[in-house]
Amino acid sequence: RLLTVIGRLSESFSEAAKLGAAAAAVDRRRDSSQSDDDLFGAVAPFAVRNETGVPVSVLIPSLFRVANAESGEDGSTLVHIEPDSTVELEPCGDTQLTEPRRMSVNTSSVSLASSVMKSLSTSVDGDDDGGAHDDIKVDLIVPGSQTVSGVSLTEQGIQFFNLLPLSDYKFSVMCSNTLDDSGLQTVLTVSAPLHLFNHLDIPLKVILGNSVIGAVRPKQYFRIPMEEAFKLKSELFLQPDSPPDLPHWSKCSEPVDWRAIKECGRKRKLFTCNAVGERMAGPMVILAHMVSMPMSSIRGTLAGAPHYTIHLKPTCMVRNLSPYPIFFRIKTERNSREWSRLNYGDQTVVHEAMLEVTKLDFDITDQTETRYSGHITLTKRKEAAVTYGNWLSPKANTPLAMGVQWEYDESDFLLLSIFAPYWLVNRTGRDLFIKREDDEMNMAIRADCDAISLFTPSAKDRVDNVKVSVRVDNSLYSRPVNLSAAGSGEVARCPTRNDNTEFVGVTNTLSNMGLYKIVVFTPNFILLNNTKYELEFAQHSANVAIEKLPWEPLAASEVRGIWPKLSSSNGNGKKSVMLMMLRYKHAATQPFAITDADEFLLRVHEIGCVHIAVSVSDSATTITVNTYFPGSAPIEIFNLTDQALMFWQKDQKKMKVVGPIQSQLYTWDDPTGSREICYQFSDDHALSSGGGAKKSSAGDTAGLPQGTIGVRADETKSIRMRDGVECFVKCMLNDSQRVLIFTADQALAHGVKEQQLHEQFAYEVTLGLFGVGLSLVDNNMKHPMEVCYAAITPTDITWLWK
Repeated sequence: RLLTVIGRLSESFSEAAKLGAAAAAVDRRRDSSQSDDDLFGAVAPFAVRNETGVPVSVLIPSLFRVANAESGEDGSTLVHIEPDSTVELEPCGDTQLTEPRRMSVNTSSVSLASSVMKSLSTSVDGDDDGGAHDDIKVDLIVPGSQTVSGVSLTEQGIQFFNLLPLSDYKFSVMCSNTLDDSGLQTVLTVSAPLHLFNHLDIPLKVILGNSVIGAVRPKQYFRIPMEEAFKLKSELFLQPDSPPDLPHWSKCSEPVDWRAIKECGRKRKLFTCNAVGERMAGPMVILAHMVSMPMSSIRGTLAGAPHYTIHLKPTCMVRNLSPYPIFFRIKTERNSREWSRLNYGDQTVVHEAMLEVTKLDFDITDQTETRYSGHITLTKRKEAAVTYGNWLSPKANTPLAMGVQWEYDESDFLLLSIFAPYWLVNRTGRDLFIKREDDEMNMAIRADCDAISLFTPSAKDRVDNVKVSVRVDNSLYSRPVNLSAAGSGEVARCPTRNDNTEFVGVTNTLSNMGLYKIVVFTPNFILLNNTKYELEFAQHSANVAIEKLPWEPLAASEVRGIWPKLSSSNGNGKKSVMLMMLRYKHAATQPFAITDADEFLLRVHEIGCVHIAVSVSDSATTITVNTYFPGSAPIEIFNLTDQALMFWQKDQKKMKVVGPIQSQLYTWDDPTGSREICYQFSDDHALSSGGGAKKSSAGDTAGLPQGTIGVRADETKSIRMRDGVECFVKCMLNDSQRVLIFTADQALAHGVKEQQLHEQFAYEVTLGLFGVGLSLVDNNMKHPMEVCYAAITPTDITWLWK
């Protein structure tokens, strides 16, 4: 289903592109100060092009005339079209396009030809039901053959016709209808049913006998002349038309004969062109693969007639998917060939490649300026495969691991992709050292290194189970982390010699090609300032005065990695606690913990308060600082009873009061303390107007309910008031804010959450994620291993709208 949807999207984008081209063509003509009448009069709705190689005559119906020419007295016109020439047809007489149909050309996918047909039908039949002119046809006359009648100008696709001979020769002809680049004109192309298509990167001369009759350029078609297409013995040759920077080759050693290609297995055949000149080069190899044309209609039979497109391809193309340039050349006994350079993402044709024969030499220079060399023999394989090998260097004791992807199409064309399986990126801001699990090989990536480092697994490691240990600066090595589980994240814990631990985030991402893994090392703790203020932060220590802490600046909108100390000697167990303040103001916030996911609303001198959100993922803990916004207070308390309500954070002495039928926002007095609220009702209504009270002056509380409720999860409690009335305490989540409701209404206590769940959505958001994959990982702590990975990689075509 997904592939079907993608296919339909591609068709829609293609139609949109055509429509955009048509609209642009109309706009260009309008910009030239033409009126609508002049605009549509200047564009002929139909055209006929002759690419048969012989003169062709077309009998035009009386409804049309040749553009810029008068029609004959009998109403019909016989038009002679020379080879490679085009004539345009336009409505004759008083037939005009109606205004609505002119508008439809600009605002829908209806072509100008469709509008003309409907207009002709209306002018002849007097209505707009399409009439007899929905399908406009012409007659075709080819020398030496009887007239072909009923060639449609409007039927999309390829029409195939056998030509009945007037002599001893028998031919066939094909007619294809396509829209031109503007999308306004339908062109009927008449040609022999035998085409060439060039997939090479250089043009190919088309030689008939000893004469050059044309050239087939890269990514273009060449229509073979009719007489040559139907010869029993072909005299058609190809010769590479190479630029000055490439070797020169002669014409191919044998003619390109569709009958000979058809007799070969899978309709494919190799043609060789010998090198000429002084430059050292081998013969160029052209792979000819013949594919049947899709016909929309057939008049006669396909038996004995060509109806093919001959695709001219190289046998091999090399693509570089490593982050550094690679150099390659064809390996010979003398090794005198020139090196070809490929940057990342580049690909090039190997003109002289012959599968099972050709060997290629490769060179790559990595981030340490070390040059490695490898060799690959081009082989035939039944299906695509990925292989790995080690490239060697005389200056390095350790080889460099490189991978090769072998992709074959139906014609055995080989796309050879060279890649490095592991890309390592150091974003810690510190020197990073990596050690393989089974040996003492250390790989160092300096703090100031912005380049990608290529990693080579141990020879004992399987491709799907590569483990390394890491350390930063002078710390000790961490336990092994897995580099093979794409889409995963880990935290490498690097112990230090002074009872501290450095935390390194390890993020593993699979490339869009699905071949190599990009492993990024970052600080586990990341601080993001989303405010417009310059702030300062420091790690809190119970033994150090606030003014003597090592404060660090944090600019507005700055993102930076931090390295807090998590040790038992800082007075906070294994938690890390931070302070924050406005820069140069020396008035710090309350301490807050950054090791667990939480949210805080903290008072900051002169700017009110800031909202701090701590989010924890597999590979990073992100501390985001935001300015105050509605809903940023962690708790809102609703007192819907007739008693005053006193509440305070557990283990804290500061008490708050909310009066009957009132609400109050609350933030934690101690952000590092308990996440429980203590409450107690009071008959002293004088407390209702005050924001705080002491527990000793709480009024008459004898017999009134009191208790404690946690705010980590949804909860409903039932309590008894002094007069026997049942009261309910409801804890629920409203967006990111916790809500505490004290009420005697049972229906309200149990129905508020259900009502919230059944609320209608105010808006809907559709989020499309690019390059997302699904990784199934066996999360065993001893041996985490990726079981499988599935992803939708991007297509070769990227659709853009300007």
